[in-house]
Amino acid sequence: MKTKLLVITALLVGVLPIVRLAGAPESFTAQKNRVFMAEDKVEARLKLLKDDDQGVYGLVVSLHNTADDRDIAVALNTYQPASFLITISDEKGQTVSKPLKKFTTEDTQTFETVNIPKGGTREWFFPIADFLNDKNWAAKGAKGSLFLSIACSYGPINTNGGLAEQKRILINLHDTDVLFTAKALAGNAKEKYERAVKQAK
Repeated sequence: MKTKLLVITALLVGVLPIVRLAGAPESFTAQKNRVFMAEDKVEARLKLLKDDDQGVYGLVVSLHNTADDRDIAVALNTYQPASFLITISDEKGQTVSKPLKKFTTEDTQTFETVNIPKGGTREWFFPIADFLNDKNWAAKGAKGSLFLSIACSYGPINTNGGLAEQKRILINLHDTDVLFTAKALAGNAKEKYERAVKQAK
């Protein structure tokens, strides 16, 4: 039996219209770190990585292919913040993260394709410090919220290798009880992440 293939293409907010939302419940919850698209058997997850003082230094975004009969091809913008849109706000709801870059249809964009085999997962790591406008905001410890949106379009591959019957979706994940500290934001976040991965094995 041939293996079916599904393609997910990350889009840029403001370039293509979104026709379906995932992870937008009727009643808002304090935390939404998992969204499962049952129809397509794709699960999106958000994991916050914490230092020993419980301050967050990074986040891991993962896409899990739960299907047992098809692989997934994910096409992402080489400028990753255009595929994974991260916003951080303080306790008053004021945005403390860097502004999201806006694109128009006239902008030149390039994409890379990542394959996720059936039953497999692909993860992306992002340091929190890269998204903050002012790291001093968290110098004495600060509570806030983190919102993640993954804008994507997906569908089966047609005979020309492109997308057939495209679906556009905006996957929303968030956590509204996040601690930001100077200690967590200091140092090399990627090294912390790699150490945590090794310790977990």
